[in-house]
Amino acid sequence: MDLLRRLLARRMQANVHGDLEAETMRRIKSAATPRPVDTRLRPGARIVREWQGRRYEVEVVEGGYLHASARFKNLTQIANQITGAHWSGPRFFGLTGKRPA
Repeated sequence: MDLLRRLLARRMQANVHGDLEAETMRRIKSAATPRPVDTRLRPGARIVREWQGRRYEVEVVEGGYLHASARFKNLTQIANQITGAHWSGPRFFGLTGKRPA
């Protein structure tokens, strides 16, 4: 309901005072659009994550990842094994720009 009020107030304000210029609207939309984080890692890179008092290391290898002497196709599989719950692998390892819980 609050969002609807804000949208209505903005529309009323635009009707009275005129709408924003096209360049200003473009900048607002650009700032509000999330930018993807490049999660491509080169072979040899190491990803380190501490979770529940334990340190976990993952090595990036050609075509996948190594963790605990096992090979995985993606980080999500590793995050799921570590936590026992469904996680986005890049998010769990802090590669998305959002901090994991």
